[in-house]
Amino acid sequence: MGDFTFKARQYEFNLVNAFGCARASLLAYEDAAVGNRAATEWGFEKFEAFTRDQHSGIVLGNADMVLIAFRGTDERADWRPNLNILFKRSPLGFVHRGFMQATELFWPDLPQRILEFCDEDQVIWVTGHSLGGALAVLTAAKLLVEHDLAIAGLYTFGQPPVGTGGFCTTFEKRFSNRLFRFVNHTDAVSDAPILFREHVGEVRYFDTSGALWEGEPPWRVSLLDHMRAPAKFGGLAQFAAHSMKNYAELLAKRISE
Repeated sequence: MGDFTFKARQYEFNLVNAFGCARASLLAYEDAAVGNRAATEWGFEKFEAFTRDQHSGIVLGNADMVLIAFRGTDERADWRPNLNILFKRSPLGFVHRGFMQATELFWPDLPQRILEFCDEDQVIWVTGHSLGGALAVLTAAKLLVEHDLAIAGLYTFGQPPVGTGGFCTTFEKRFSNRLFRFVNHTDAVSDAPILFREHVGEVRYFDTSGALWEGEPPWRVSLLDHMRAPAKFGGLAQFAAHSMKNYAELLAKRISE
């Protein structure tokens, strides 16, 4: 699995931390045995996989940090929360009902486990891919508001929009400059419109050449990406762009450069 590097107390955007979160998000798709082995190789003394219904994730802990990573949509049944588009109240405002119900499945076990992992004043990071990115955002909100657990930062990949404008405004106030949302050009999930939901967090955008943009790219770049992607990556380019493996590889290339 290779060495794992993370700057646990560097809260502003950092490529090393983004890559670490991408690797953890990718690891969340593996079974518990693979995850436990990787966690040990990465220098985490504690590891636990958790599953509720069809949703799952992992918690990794060492002396510096606790890292929670949620798996995204992996099976047909996983799409049911995505399609439950009515509203539900969250600690910071109204959000996608399916995403909130999925997040609540992990309560109260997840916060209890995090508290057990935080035995040496560790900082808490949250990450996830696709549906897992939405769970990461809502988990961070619940941990902060309901359990007074400070969140050092969040990195999400291919995350769908989660809440209303009111939720996004409140989230930004409570998590200012702590959420970084990666979008890979025509990613089908992050690009999908969901009624009355808005995106939150600072955008980091990979165009079809692999260049990384800070913030939303100029409209010309986005338009050209939508024109170029099918020719470059095939007719289902928007689904290939959504792959967590692709996000990790793009960040690995940026780190190597």
